[in-house]
Amino acid sequence: MKYLVLLLSFGTLCVIADEAAARTLTLSEAQSLAAKNNPQVNVLEAEVSEARARLNVTRFQNRPVIGVAGGGQFEGTAKDRDLLPLAYAYAGVNLYNGGQTRIQEDLAEIHVDKVQAEIPFKSFQLRKKIEELFTEIEMRHRVISVKKKEIKAFESHRRKANERRIAGLTGETDVLEFDLRKTNLRNDIETLIAERGAYLRTLSLLTGEPKVDDIEGFSLPEKVKRPDISVAGLTDISPTSRILAKELSGLSLEEKLQSTRWGPRVDLEGRAGFLPKEGDTDDNKARFDIMIVAKMDLFNSLQRNAELQETLMKKKKLQAMITAENVDARFLVDQSLTAMQNQQKKLQILDSNKESAERYYRSTLEEYERGIKNSPDVAHATEILFETEYKAVEIRYKWVMQKIKLESILMREI
Repeated sequence: MKYLVLLLSFGTLCVIADEAAARTLTLSEAQSLAAKNNPQVNVLEAEVSEARARLNVTRFQNRPVIGVAGGGQFEGTAKDRDLLPLAYAYAGVNLYNGGQTRIQEDLAEIHVDKVQAEIPFKSFQLRKKIEELFTEIEMRHRVISVKKKEIKAFESHRRKANERRIAGLTGETDVLEFDLRKTNLRNDIETLIAERGAYLRTLSLLTGEPKVDDIEGFSLPEKVKRPDISVAGLTDISPTSRILAKELSGLSLEEKLQSTRWGPRVDLEGRAGFLPKEGDTDDNKARFDIMIVAKMDLFNSLQRNAELQETLMKKKKLQAMITAENVDARFLVDQSLTAMQNQQKKLQILDSNKESAERYYRSTLEEYERGIKNSPDVAHATEILFETEYKAVEIRYKWVMQKIKLESILMREI
């Protein structure tokens, strides 16, 4: 008995702990948590830090170099050799490399900008993904609520049918008609609950919360309309094309960099210390040497032309990709706007149909009371009545999903 009490107590504590761990989220809370815990955004932030570090490496690669060296140097003939001590400090700096350093810095800065531009893009897409999940969950909330109302309506019809059966005015099948409809509705609700649970688990995964059991403060709009956006006036709307444009801007610098690599390079180097004079084994006095070295490749045009041709092909490819991205984006914007306008028209038509469905429902109930209609007629009228509510939820759901799609393309709220 004692073990049973302990087991029950442990189970109760587990249930309490599990309930305490569950959390209800608002849309803004979920979006903030997702932005904070999303691995893709974290990777991009790390890439920005890496790109900035690479930029610093580029900036400092041709700065003056200072150091010390020491050792020994053999001088003399095969039979008579002397080991001369060697110790000196040195300093060196590049005087001219055709502007390679400046170009490399500019390229590194463009890379930093490109990676940074991807962060708001990914973050915004993540926000829209969270909003999609909220929309899916809320839609199922609304449909479940409508189905529960429909079950109550069928329960009321069943009671009346049962009263008529007891009075001998109808048979058992009239009662079973409503029982069957209620069973189907309950099965639908179980399916919707399971789907809602799956979306909540996905929300939990994206936000990093151990368990999300529900959402709050979010609902489908009662009124819908077509956003006031002119597709013709939209240019460079694709976020992907803007990122590609940054990459394209770096290719012109790549061309310059490739050209400078075949130009002259001039370095200055100085050494001071014990430097043996070449060919004189007796001279090992401290000296100071300065050297200016200029280098230039005289011929390697095949490689240079191949590199320039590769860069040219990359530019054409990126230009084509940018054009294609913008065309696709404008098409998708137009498609979303048309779909939102259609949903608005459907909702307007549905509002007028709802009045007809309500009149048909009331008329059927009255004729059922007078014995003109039977239970299948009442069930059919009930389904028509609630079908308008299901359609209203579906239309608002589709409108919101199109709105999210449009915002994802434009990278802004509308």
